[in-house]
Amino acid sequence: MRDGLMFDLLFLWVGTGLAGARGERRLVSSREANAQAYKVESIRFVHVPKKRFLNRELRAAMQTREGQAFQRRFFLNDLGTLENLYRSAGYMGVEILGKRLELDEAGKLHINIKIDSKAQWKVARVRLELTAAFDTTALRQQLRLRSGEDFRYNELLQGERQLQTFLNRRGYAHAQVYNELELDPVARTASVVYHVDPGRKMYVGSIHITGDREET
Repeated sequence: MRDGLMFDLLFLWVGTGLAGARGERRLVSSREANAQAYKVESIRFVHVPKKRFLNRELRAAMQTREGQAFQRRFFLNDLGTLENLYRSAGYMGVEILGKRLELDEAGKLHINIKIDSKAQWKVARVRLELTAAFDTTALRQQLRLRSGEDFRYNELLQGERQLQTFLNRRGYAHAQVYNELELDPVARTASVVYHVDPGRKMYVGSIHITGDREET
């Protein structure tokens, strides 16, 4: 609690200090900024407890852009996009603790966003559930997630695609793969189950070529 309060005070102090150094700024709502179409001068981030992504990476993920007019609907979507970016890297408990929109004396908008990434989650276990007998060793080789390692949501989805591709290329044209994710917020772990139905293996039968014979 004390650390959180200190960060809040730091967040306010940074904003106040910048205002004093660069002229008076006033807080504005996202609705006012949208209605007036204020141009975005800067987008800055405060990271808690530490920086997980470079600021330029976070700005690149946003629709809101420096030098362009502020649009509230883009900004609201951006907040969700930023959270999803952290979750894709395994920071499932990420929170946006604060957002400040400040208008300077020149009528330009400064956006400050405070993000608490929290701890990165771990993989508790990875299981394969098959509807038919199959070489699970070959299937596991397609997966990057491992028990005890850092959990990354994008690797979960990549594993699903890899299993599907592996089976399709080996003749299982109707294979079906989907994942089941179990999250434990207390232990900060994720358990993954891949459900795999290979289906029937397809074989190439007779090949017939028809058409008019070309005269020479």
